Amino acid sequence: MVSVAERLDTLRAEIPGCSLVAFGDMRANVILRSSQDRAVPREQLDELCRVATNHFTGPKAQAVSKHLTQGADGDLEVAIVLTVDDTRIFVTTPGHDADMLCCVCDGQVDAGQAVESARAGLKDILGTL
Repeated sequence: MVSVAERLDTLRAEIPGCSLVAFGDMRANVILRSSQDRAVPREQLDELCRVATNHFTGPKAQAVSKHLTQGADGDLEVAIVLTVDDTRIFVTTPGHDADMLCCVCDGQVDAGQAVESARAGLKDILGTL
């Protein structure tokens, strides 16, 4: 069985331009495991978790979800944040609303491919817990 750390390393390697992949708990607002190409302070990692929490469960999340699902019940499962320096892709999955995966990539990333890879990675990780 592959460990969470190994799966994160593999995921980072398979997404071109990905410098960091992090698995976090949005209830605790903490990153549990990460794989990165350089040292990243704990505070920056946990800030990624807070950003994910805001996008998936924050005050605007329900309004955005209702708009995107045309009024039907449903939760957001993907958020993409573009910054001056990078593209941040956040994914979560139904039934595991506290768990999230974040990929920090360069601006040239194929976001669709990165989202699909991140979803598969999160599914694999949740299957090992």
